[in-house]
Amino acid sequence: MHRLVTVFLCAFLVDGVLSVSVDWQPVSLVQPVVALAVFGFALVLYAIMAFDRRLPKRLLLPPILFLIWASICGGFPLAFLEVPHVHVVISWMQLALGLLLFGIHLKRPPISDATPSPAFTWRNFALTLVATMVLVPLTLVTGAVNAIGVALETTTDGYLKIRPKGLLLEEREFQKGNKRVRLVSMMHIGNREFYESVRDSFSLQLPAVVLMEGVRDDRGTFDGDFSYAPLAEKLGLQAQEADILMKPPAKQEPTGDVTQPDFRHSDVDVSSFHPRTLEMMRAIGHFLANPTLETALQTFGAEDSPFQGADVEDIVMTDILTNRNAHLANEIRSALDDYDVVIVPWGALHMPEIEDTLESWGFQKTREIDRPVVKFGKSAKR
Repeated sequence: MHRLVTVFLCAFLVDGVLSVSVDWQPVSLVQPVVALAVFGFALVLYAIMAFDRRLPKRLLLPPILFLIWASICGGFPLAFLEVPHVHVVISWMQLALGLLLFGIHLKRPPISDATPSPAFTWRNFALTLVATMVLVPLTLVTGAVNAIGVALETTTDGYLKIRPKGLLLEEREFQKGNKRVRLVSMMHIGNREFYESVRDSFSLQLPAVVLMEGVRDDRGTFDGDFSYAPLAEKLGLQAQEADILMKPPAKQEPTGDVTQPDFRHSDVDVSSFHPRTLEMMRAIGHFLANPTLETALQTFGAEDSPFQGADVEDIVMTDILTNRNAHLANEIRSALDDYDVVIVPWGALHMPEIEDTLESWGFQKTREIDRPVVKFGKSAKR
């Protein structure tokens, strides 16, 4: 047993050394394999601990729990606390922990001399089982929260992120000469004060034009209902509505000067969508009208659901993102001919591609602002 502990601590320490040196090309090829092997070793050792109480828990649990935290939980909540270079920090933490524990281990007497028989006891087994029953769901929940946060931030290139105080949406301003474009990332539901804050910011740089998002239906193509208001109501949030953004600030006093930007509808007409996309919109609209678990299962889980099919993602992404982004880019280019300031309050998913387009035109990022769209632990309609 003493030798088994020694081998594990050595492996944990080697993994830490490789993690710190992962930027070196030869190490980057080996480190993932070693990390996976050490993680598997840790799980096996944890299982053995339930049957053999002689294994030193105070020495083994810290590295085992560390590996679970770093691997499954993604080091949560370091990224949410905006700790820079999270992977580097975790690597150095592992190296420091490995050195500390290995030094302690060298000073300990062999396990066979330090702990008498019997190796198995029901008390040790029961305690390990109870600890596992607590650890597993806690790990899964933490890992899921971290994965969702990473996915949101990665997909939107940081325009939407989860932080301790809530969901944050980022605004980025780009400039080329005397022309400015503000990409104001949005969400369909959120705190009312978020939308009011965005609305109030429109008047900071005038004259300006606001390119509004919102698919039109001038030809009567769409025969369903589609509103986020019922879902927002259930969540205690406010649905994004055009009148919130277009309404003048309450504290604004009328003057002879321009006090409000111009508003221009800049989205596509629903008639340009693929029939499959329209089917999905009808299904989603049905769920939004009655956002319950039963409705969700009927909408998304049925065999005849429009969400089933290998080509669904390509069709929908083309309609919802690609084509609308291309249309929006043309609207921005046209607006820049008439205005020095163009404000684009669109969904966060649209922003990475629009940002790439602006940079290809020679615009450079000059400013970033974070706004909480949903504050954790606070009523949304305040």
